[in-house]
Amino acid sequence: MSYTYILALSVAVLSLILSTYALLNNLRLRKRVIALEVSRGQEKNSQVRKASLIASLATEEVSKIGGAIQFSRYQLKIRNLGAIEAKDVRVIVNGEPLLEVPYVEPRADIDFYIDKSAELAPRFNVFVSWSDKFGTQETYKTTLA
Repeated sequence: MSYTYILALSVAVLSLILSTYALLNNLRLRKRVIALEVSRGQEKNSQVRKASLIASLATEEVSKIGGAIQFSRYQLKIRNLGAIEAKDVRVIVNGEPLLEVPYVEPRADIDFYIDKSAELAPRFNVFVSWSDKFGTQETYKTTLA
């Protein structure tokens, strides 16, 4: 056997080993990518099937006939942005429980007024808690002014 034959055979075997290694590495990477995509899909599906409540505030100034402002009234709106019903909704403003409702339909609102005369500051710390049909307990906290 000649020296060139042995060298050619060595190069071919080395190429085969490197190709096999690259193929196995590629298969391992594909499995990881597929697992990640499945995980993201499951996470997205669980997000779509959730109740998601947020709070917003509107101010309404109530005045007398003379035009002077008598007092300000605050309208708190709790909105369900989710695709499923929120159950056992509790709203706490500045540490005081203000509202409990059995449910809020998907993409629906609850509106109620908070008067400044109710001894609440014009800055409202709002805490909302609820559960969904899967029994998952969720919360939302914000400060509205």
